[in-house]
Amino acid sequence: MAESLEIDREMLSRVEEVIKEVLLPKSSEDPELIENICLSAQTLSKNQAVSPIIDRTSGLVEYDLNGSYVKSEDALKALSLLEDLGMVKREPASAVLKCPKCGSTRLRPYFVCRFCGSPLVIKTRLIQHVVCGYTGEEEEFTKGKRLICPKCGLELKQEGVDYIVIAEVFKCLSCGARQRNPEIEIECLDCGNNFKPLEGKYELLYKFEPTDIGFHLWRSGLWELAFFKLVAEELGYRARVNARPPIPGAEGYSYNIEIRIRVGLRRIYRIYIDSEPFLHEAFGDRSAAIARLKANIMREGREVYVLIAMPDWRERYEGSGFVEFNEVISGDPSILLGTKAVIFPSLESEICPQYYSNVKKLIESILANIFGLPQRPRPENVERQ
Repeated sequence: MAESLEIDREMLSRVEEVIKEVLLPKSSEDPELIENICLSAQTLSKNQAVSPIIDRTSGLVEYDLNGSYVKSEDALKALSLLEDLGMVKREPASAVLKCPKCGSTRLRPYFVCRFCGSPLVIKTRLIQHVVCGYTGEEEEFTKGKRLICPKCGLELKQEGVDYIVIAEVFKCLSCGARQRNPEIEIECLDCGNNFKPLEGKYELLYKFEPTDIGFHLWRSGLWELAFFKLVAEELGYRARVNARPPIPGAEGYSYNIEIRIRVGLRRIYRIYIDSEPFLHEAFGDRSAAIARLKANIMREGREVYVLIAMPDWRERYEGSGFVEFNEVISGDPSILLGTKAVIFPSLESEICPQYYSNVKKLIESILANIFGLPQRPRPENVERQ
């Protein structure tokens, strides 16, 4: 267990590094990347693979990110970042031929004559009349729906009895040459470019699956807790990550974050942030009762319990006393109704691209509207724990 705990703490540090160096700088300049990372996480958190598909209408290679179809190059930017973090692994899935000029997969292959280069090539059969021995192309024998020998005029009714097929060949209608293997060329239906198969771009496509540590990361909630830890430290407080031993019916450590705020020598406030997936997996239908219990034991006026919950949290926690984070941000502390328990969406929600800023708004609102503290405390008023 100790080794597992050290691995998780190392992963938490790596997540924080990615958030600070990649996600936050890009959240304003490339919000689409953040959205695709969140969509990928939603699929991977279900222990499902992210697989490539080809749109039959547009010819584009796309990835199915939790029901959203994202262009290959955009999806790969997000998935490669998660791969560098050690959360996903890639495996070969299929391959696709693309136009070397525009990259489209909307292609039309066709035959061309080896001798004159004409595309007017048809496939035919060489047949021999058993009775008279005449051999020719099937088209010479065809009269409507019947086969009539052009030499003796007899009807050929049954293959193997009246006639035999000597070979299947291709015939050029331009120069008349027969050939077994004509050349193949390809036309791009998007840009009109014509090219030979070896001139095309043959691209290997990959699927992405969660690694063991990646799946554990989503399940334990470390990724989401890292956002709260970073914001608390930016505001001048220290957030402590607590690892709890396994609870009955679950495996591995569960994590929460405690933000301790001491102003002067006496007054201590605490914000507890917990992640719901682990709780729900462990207790199933009893999650609401457990959440209600945690809300009731919070000490009046000094502590706030924040639960990071998946999108369907309303069904699980109805009647438990939790309120939504945007109601707290509105600035009305009475909305908490004495429970001091707040639901904050998980990364499996529509607020993904603004996740960091919403975490910041929530903590600042708790400080100002619930604890009555300045949103950005002066260093001399704050003793870091």
